[in-house]
Amino acid sequence: MSEAQERYQEMKKGDYSPIIETALRECGVKSRERAEELLDAFLQWFALIPETSPEQPLQMLRSVDRIWHAMVLNTAFYREFCDAFIGSFVD
Repeated sequence: MSEAQERYQEMKKGDYSPIIETALRECGVKSRERAEELLDAFLQWFALIPETSPEQPLQMLRSVDRIWHAMVLNTAFYREFCDAFIGSFVD
């Protein structure tokens, strides 16, 4: 298993209920199922960040941006998440 896959598997163990609730309440996500799908896509994207270089940026799907926005609205959660999995804040 690659480092990115291991990181993704570790990320999936978290409690993201505040993010899901924010996505439903404030970010225009219409259903819990869709929020969970977008969260999973976000985690996959985020797990790859350390594997990329400035010469080859990693583009997020536009639909996933809603979950990232929900993460950022939960600033303390997001800061801890970034520190735990990347080592620095990702903006």
